[in-house]
Amino acid sequence: MSNPLSLRQLEYLVAVAETGQISRAALRCNVSQSSMTIALKKTRAHTRLQATDSTC
Repeated sequence: MSNPLSLRQLEYLVAVAETGQISRAALRCNVSQSSMTIALKKTRAHTRLQATDSTC
């Protein structure tokens, strides 16, 4: 059984969903865009989510 998503990972996913852009989500979460992208890649790999937009 895999570990559940962390609160931070969920926060990043929600921020991207609400803003529609990784750069705006990163600003909202007070992290760099590259940090946000790396975190989202790890989250996607962990959850096996497939983004419709391959920006991350």
